[in-house]
Amino acid sequence: MGTARTVRRIATGALLAAGAAALVGGYVLRRPVPRAKGKLSLRGLRERVEIVRDRWGVPHIYASNLNDLAFAVGYAQAQDRLWQMEMNRRAAAGTLAELLGEPVLEIDRMTRRIGFRRAAERDWAEADGVEREALEGYSAGVNAYIARAKMPLEFTILRTRPAPWQPVDSLAFGRLFGWALTGNWDLEIVRSWTIERFGAEAMTELEPSYPAGAPVIVPPGTEAKGAATTGQSTGRSR
Repeated sequence: MGTARTVRRIATGALLAAGAAALVGGYVLRRPVPRAKGKLSLRGLRERVEIVRDRWGVPHIYASNLNDLAFAVGYAQAQDRLWQMEMNRRAAAGTLAELLGEPVLEIDRMTRRIGFRRAAERDWAEADGVEREALEGYSAGVNAYIARAKMPLEFTILRTRPAPWQPVDSLAFGRLFGWALTGNWDLEIVRSWTIERFGAEAMTELEPSYPAGAPVIVPPGTEAKGAATTGQSTGRSR
């Protein structure tokens, strides 16, 4: 009898522990899910803005001026990709090791030698009024989300919060992204040389286009009508 009672107690304790773990895990995983419905009143907006997410979660933004449009883009992007944005700006600034330690130190050193952040600071100093309005509006939108939202799980695990977003952060990642797109420079030279020497048809045979009838994400002729399912309005600044 004593053995059976002990087994039942162990089994009951294990079930309770598993249930508690499931509840805690569900809370932790669900907590950072961004809000996609309702109305918000946010400082920094000049007029009413609407963000409508379609059935695929893609935000469609309606605004009456550039500042509000950029603000809403920043807010929506932070909702969806704040952790990725944090990693991108750290990669561009050479500060990944502050979070991830010595394994990425050489990446930071290379990034700083190239100088993406320095180039971005020069870009910002030379930006015109329209560029500044867009970048400042975008930054304000990102920061509005950071100020009021629960952070994605990655920030919780690393016990950190993102610093306020700055226009230079956007420009620095733009520099890094542009540099990354040059990774196939050698293939571009080979392609150009092949076309010059043998003609475009020869190049087409070597690199055929995407086969007709192969799978595509959005089939040709598809219309986006009736896609909207959820909406979020951001009210005028108060």
